[in-house]
Amino acid sequence: MYPFLFSDLGNIKDYETGEFWNKNEFFQEIKYRIGYFKNIGIKKNDKVIIAHGNNIRFFADLFALWHLNASAVCIDNNVGISEFDNIISVCKSSFIIINRKIPYKISKSKYKKIHFVDTMKCNRDILDLNNR
Repeated sequence: MYPFLFSDLGNIKDYETGEFWNKNEFFQEIKYRIGYFKNIGIKKNDKVIIAHGNNIRFFADLFALWHLNASAVCIDNNVGISEFDNIISVCKSSFIIINRKIPYKISKSKYKKIHFVDTMKCNRDILDLNNR
């Protein structure tokens, strides 16, 4: 799928949750996200904020966005409200990828037309729907 990046990829483990992906599972998670992101309307040249890190899903989210030729804007989910609002204003993003829940500070943003995307909801059903 991505031989130029992953010719000899090892395993990925999230030490906080214990979740573990081998190379094939990682590629599958990227495929799920590609389908999920397409279905919700993320497309080429969109600037999408990733408001989570330090977990196994970050990499799959990032590579799926790159596959769609979207730009990933990676932020610390502990960013202040005014700084977060400034980032949204500058990059004109309408999608924010989260991991399970919206970070409290980000939930207080003045921007109300933001689509929060929880990639914990990615699964085989999304991939099957996209391939019809």
